Amino acid sequence: MSISYDDIIQAITVDRHSVVCIDDGGSPHHKLGAEFLVQGFHLFVAIVCSPESYIELTAAHEDWKKKAAERLGISRDPELHAADLNIPKSNSTWKGVDSEVRANLMREAADKFLPHVDKVAYGYIGKDQHLEIMSHPGVQSAVESQGDLAERFKDVKKGLELTFYKALSNLLAQSTAETFIVMQDAGRIAPENIETIFQPHVNIWESSVIHLDSEVIAGIQVADLISWSLNREAFTKSRISQGDDPTPFGMIANEVRKAVKPKLIHLFDVPDDSAASV
Repeated sequence: MSISYDDIIQAITVDRHSVVCIDDGGSPHHKLGAEFLVQGFHLFVAIVCSPESYIELTAAHEDWKKKAAERLGISRDPELHAADLNIPKSNSTWKGVDSEVRANLMREAADKFLPHVDKVAYGYIGKDQHLEIMSHPGVQSAVESQGDLAERFKDVKKGLELTFYKALSNLLAQSTAETFIVMQDAGRIAPENIETIFQPHVNIWESSVIHLDSEVIAGIQVADLISWSLNREAFTKSRISQGDDPTPFGMIANEVRKAVKPKLIHLFDVPDDSAASV
């Protein structure tokens, strides 16, 4: 069955399903700061919204896109892709746009969107940490018992992704929401057999993770912004006093982290009652 954007909006506005949007980030090719000593750093982020919150987020997103397009003098809707606003790619809508304009639009997006996010779940790991964990005999036995998924666990990013989904499923299972629409960027394919991770603990709409272009999904763009901001903290913390990043985009990243801090849930250390209000 092909699922359209209109199908999703109806499931949210009419059927009143909650929403989960997932994105990933990291600095896999850089060694992070002295406090971290992490190479091959990978991060996954999921935002969780009630149907009411997501409807408000969508309205704020539409308003931002319209005003951003007018300011840029373009006919198509610009996409909030944090890394691209920071350093635009050669074929990007943002290429050639003054950095001050880009920074202002990113800050406006953060101010408009983040109040409508109810929870932010995240998980991360680095290559060295992954190797250390995998070296424990008990972990090796547990991984080998996973059958077809064993090889995925042995890869740092694929293993993190699978562990992230498992922990996210446990978090959502604590919620009072009856059904979740789970969305991820079309360019990011969820682990094989992902439906078996969510079922029967959580009722996932259409029994599947929905993959759509992030350009049309406000929640994925917000997850991207948060992921970028959390990753930027890890990458700059050792080089900049107390994690304060003095560049314009660094200051926005700081503001994003402060805004979501009360909503942050580390998925590998979740209190029993943390999802009660999701």
